[in-house]
Amino acid sequence: MYLSAQTSPEWTSGNAKKWMKSAVWSNGWTVSPHKSVNAVEFACQYHKNKDVWDAAFRFLAEHDLEALSIGNHVILEGKCWATVSEYIPKEVEKGNIESHLRFVVRRIIQKRMLLFIPLPG
Repeated sequence: MYLSAQTSPEWTSGNAKKWMKSAVWSNGWTVSPHKSVNAVEFACQYHKNKDVWDAAFRFLAEHDLEALSIGNHVILEGKCWATVSEYIPKEVEKGNIESHLRFVVRRIIQKRMLLFIPLPG
């Protein structure tokens, strides 16, 4: 059993990795987090903003991401959206670091889609 956000769990590396590996957070999206994902930070962010993360993962599970039209796709009004675009990405050596204070931004499907999830205040 995993603790809910209401109980304010104390996330440790051990219980966060176990929670992340269980995929209870995925809402049907069949994906495995990359080994570089900080399990404690992911668990904390997910439980602070569970409704938004659940909506985002459900969207990813229920849509053919390769077939999404170019443009913005509202996932949760005012809280979460996906932006799909077509472009040729820069070479890694020529790119700049992208940083956001208010959003978690995930690039999905070979830099074709950006998923925006606001961080809790």
